[in-house]
Amino acid sequence: MDNLWERSIPFYNMGIKEIAGIFTEYDKHFEILNYIPINIGCRNSNYKVHTNKGYFLLRVCPLNDISYICLLKNKLLLSVLEKGLKKELRHL
Repeated sequence: MDNLWERSIPFYNMGIKEIAGIFTEYDKHFEILNYIPINIGCRNSNYKVHTNKGYFLLRVCPLNDISYICLLKNKLLLSVLEKGLKKELRHL
């Protein structure tokens, strides 16, 4: 990774209640024992979460991140165009 990177989106700080809420939506028997913010990265907010069932990486993706949505749309469009082009070439 480049040593001169900067976060492009602010870190999303979460408390134990928010983290526990996310985990218990998946499994009601999760107990959060500890969590540590991982302050490395440019876009997502990451946490190492220690539970009664082991360690997990919680990635919080930015909501309505326009650049990320545009990237996905461009990849989808490219994929559709490539498939369409391949289909057209088969007819030649």
